[in-house]
Amino acid sequence: MLSAARHIDEIARRVRRAGGALLFLDFDGTLAEIATTPESARMSARTRRALKACVARYRVAVISGRALADVRRKVGMRTVAYVGGHGTEYSIGRLRGVSGLPAALRASLRDAARRFLPLCKEYPGLRIERKPSSVSVHYRRLEPRALRSFARIARRLCTDIAAEGSLRIMFGKRVLEFMPAIGFGKGHAVGLLRRELDPRRTLPVIYIGDDTTDEEAFRALPREITVRVGVRRSSAARYVLRRRADVDLLLERLATL
Repeated sequence: MLSAARHIDEIARRVRRAGGALLFLDFDGTLAEIATTPESARMSARTRRALKACVARYRVAVISGRALADVRRKVGMRTVAYVGGHGTEYSIGRLRGVSGLPAALRASLRDAARRFLPLCKEYPGLRIERKPSSVSVHYRRLEPRALRSFARIARRLCTDIAAEGSLRIMFGKRVLEFMPAIGFGKGHAVGLLRRELDPRRTLPVIYIGDDTTDEEAFRALPREITVRVGVRRSSAARYVLRRRADVDLLLERLATL
């Protein structure tokens, strides 16, 4: 990966040539620091100012694993497009929708949550978050000693759930994400956004994300300006920013183009 900070002039030239860009961003770890609980995540004042400046200049979308209503509240900008639930819920201008899950998939998600629920008593700090189209198991607050034993149990449960074939598991930053095995994801989300926001595909896409779930979007945008937040041994992104705070610098620069 190339340093986005060192290659900002290259990015700027491409945006200027096209006369704009689509700007897609993840929320947790990209627009907001990773927090100990989902509720406590907030954008800083500087990030909010930089994002508002970009909203005035570009077509902006926030793509998150959070429920749609949740991510809309967190960002709170009316002209931004939002995709929640890893692509299963969306609000893009006047287009709004929910991709309903078949009953069998809803049952699989309930079953995944049920298997982890007894561990909440054994591991204080463990949290099960049920969303309209996925289940998240947050273990960021576990102590190191508890984390090791939880990891052994979680690996076994994940193996059993994956073997059933209806759900896939994404391993994020101290979170396990269970979602439908086919038809959804951030790669699906960027396709939907491009069709609605730039149907002729005249504008480059800038996608900024920090997590495993963003890799799908990077792979779906092989010729676009994809930016990974945080150093990782391997990524499908073209560029990298070392820290979340560097996202603010990049947004501030984009707002001046």
